[in-house]
Order: sequence, then structure tokens, then C-alpha cells
Amino acid sequence: MEFYKEDSKTIEKELNSNLKDGLDERKIKLARLKYGSNVLKATNTISVLKIIFRQFISPLVLILIVAAAVSYYLGQFRDGSILMAIVILNAIIGFYEEWKSENILASLQNLVVEKCNVIRDGKIIEIKVDDLVPGDIVSLTEGDGIPADIRMIDSTEFSANEFILTGESLPSNKDALFTTYKNLPVNELKNCVYMGTTVARGDATGIVYAERFYISGTRFFGKCCCSHGARRLACTNISGSGISRWPIG
Repeated sequence: MEFYKEDSKTIEKELNSNLKDGLDERKIKLARLKYGSNVLKATNTISVLKIIFRQFISPLVLILIVAAAVSYYLGQFRDGSILMAIVILNAIIGFYEEWKSENILASLQNLVVEKCNVIRDGKIIEIKVDDLVPGDIVSLTEGDGIPADIRMIDSTEFSANEFILTGESLPSNKDALFTTYKNLPVNELKNCVYMGTTVARGDATGIVYAERFYISGTRFFGKCCCSHGARRLACTNISGSGISRWPIG
């Protein structure tokens, strides 16, 4: 389901929730059995040697290496040295980018808040973020960290700091009443907020639809997104082919 395109009642039904009173104990247990615990896990950690090796196995790099070897064989040392310099520079840049991506888990841990306010059984209570499940109704106010991917259901002059997602230094204005039927990039989704960002101003409530991620062992992590296809953050190198912790719909 593309949650940013759906109305709140449809989402409420999809996630077996209650927009007014939140989840009760029975629904919480069912959600936890269905989706598992909201715990950040790393998978497929890649060694330094493997990352280095991968910088030299692309067809273009292999062609450059062969061309450099031929140049040296023919006595064209200058041309051979230039080609090898290109190969080495490419490997250094590639290694740096991939190593940075592989270590994004440590950085992400620092962005995750420990507690949040949710509505359960008609009461606002504070819980550990680890206890969140899809369908939880979260209350957000200025200064809060966003504990999960949330489809807003109510908002008042709300904006969020989404620099880690969009690269924009200014807060992104949000509106729970925003509607669209188009496939939009993340910076244009005004009715969703995302884990790892923060509330710049205003108040809002919203329903959790995706939570913490697995780190995929590739250059990208999770989709934490309103759509399993629409939101691709290739421009920010933090989303792409990974998997959200609890893909729904």
C-alpha cells in the first residue's frame, strides 16, 4: 500500500488500528507476532578486503588494467601509468563511498530516539521505541525525534527537519490533509514523516507504518517509505534497493 495516497480510514483498516484510541493490548500482541520486534539489526557485514576486491572487478576497470598492462609491455610507460592512476583513484573513491555506506548503521543508531509518546487504549503514554508496532498512534511535538515512519493523521503548523533525507537545510512543511494520487519524491510527501528526522515546530499525530531497518549489506539501507516503489532516495545515497524493517501492503 502507498500510504501517502490513502485516506486515514483506509490506513486505519489496513493496519488494524484505531485512530482515536490507538491499539489495545490484543492488537499490540498480534502486530508484534506479525511484524516482529522493532529492533535495528545489521546483516551481511562485508570485510575491508572484500570491499577493496569489489573495486577492481567491474568490466571498465578490468579493461583499464589490461590496457595499462599492454602499454607497459609496449614500453609506453607514461600511458600505462596514467591508466593505473585512474584505476587506483577510482578504487579509492569507490572504497570510501562503500565503506561509509557499510558503516551507516553506527550513524543511524545515533539518530534513533529511545522513547516516544503513543496513544494506547485511549491514553497517551510514553513507551520505548523498541516497543512500537505498525498501527501505533504516535503523538509528536516540537523538538521530538521521529521514532518510525509515520503517516500523519492530524497536524497543526507542523514542519520537520529532513536534512538527512533531502539535503535541504530548511525545515519541510507538513500537512496531514495533503492528498495526491501521483508518485512523488520524498521531499514532496507532505503527509508523512520519517525515522531519524526531527520535529522543527508544531504538533501532530500519526500512525506508524514502517519502523527500524535492516542494513542490507549493500550501498543502501531500508525504504522507510510510504510506497514500496515510489520513494527512492538515490540522490541522497540512503535508500534504494534495501528492505524496510516491516514492509506492509
